[in-house]
Amino acid sequence: MPSILNAVLAFALQSASLDTPEAFARQFQSTVGSTGLLHGAFTFLVAGWQTYIYTEGLYVEFDADEGSALVVAVVVAYGGWLLSLF
Repeated sequence: MPSILNAVLAFALQSASLDTPEAFARQFQSTVGSTGLLHGAFTFLVAGWQTYIYTEGLYVEFDADEGSALVVAVVVAYGGWLLSLF
């Protein structure tokens, strides 16, 4: 997941202006916003798959109960997904 976020961040920053914070924020949001609805839907599905993998990993490796493992997995996977939208 971190490598995906790094790739999205690198793409969004490739043409960003660092002259003023306002110009940077405007360009960053327009670049990320131009990726489209299909990309957002695809990454949402990927976050769902990551939730499943994280939940099973925590359940098996750390003997965590499935409820708490699911909560942690949702926070990590969908938190990263939300951050990738900005």
